Amino acid sequence: MRFLIVFTLVLLACNLSDLDTKKTGLHKVSSNIKESKENEVFQYQLFPGKYAVSIGNGQFDTILESWVENQWMYANSSGKTVVQKDSALQTAIRFKNSPSVSIRDIIIKGMNSYLGWTAVANGNNSLENQTLYLVKKAFNQSEEIVLDSFILTR
Repeated sequence: MRFLIVFTLVLLACNLSDLDTKKTGLHKVSSNIKESKENEVFQYQLFPGKYAVSIGNGQFDTILESWVENQWMYANSSGKTVVQKDSALQTAIRFKNSPSVSIRDIIIKGMNSYLGWTAVANGNNSLENQTLYLVKKAFNQSEEIVLDSFILTR
């Protein structure tokens, strides 16, 4: 009982608003266009030439949306967490089933670079009008298998 009272007093003495649940100082990408607009970082939407893409073994995923936004991060300003916008741009792609499907060996390949499954291209290197490839590439192996390709345009 004494432990419960001490624990409650310690908990009440802590300022829980100081917890950094949004991980300030780390660059983020919006999870969808709506969030990008709410964060006031949205620049413009991109559209794929096709929405259904092969992820191998007869399975497909769907590109739901793609957009270009300013790079951003959460920052602490006067005790409040705010969105801090950068001048550099990033491109993001949101798929329907990922990352819920097991796709750890599937990555997106752009011009001379590999991107994460969300295809975030940082800097002012937009993925617009580039052929992007979904490739299966096992970790630490040079061999890759092209599963599909698509192009994003305005």
